[in-house]
Amino acid sequence: MIIASLYMLVSFPLTIIGAIAGRNLATDFDAPCRTKKVLRQVSHAWLRSSPPPPLNVLASLLMQSCRPSNDNPSDPTNLK
Repeated sequence: MIIASLYMLVSFPLTIIGAIAGRNLATDFDAPCRTKKVLRQVSHAWLRSSPPPPLNVLASLLMQSCRPSNDNPSDPTNLK
């Protein structure tokens, strides 16, 4: 509870104030070297580097199986 209130009263407002100040005080980007404004095709190499879809499904099933369940009727914290 204390951590949540500290976040809501200190960290979150500072984040918003910093975002507003950064947007208002920003200048145009000046690259440190010469750049070209030539459109290039984006390669799809990241598609080949991602795991195949069956592994994605398996990973999500494993993550769901690690989650504790509250199906124990004798558990006093079960509020069903």
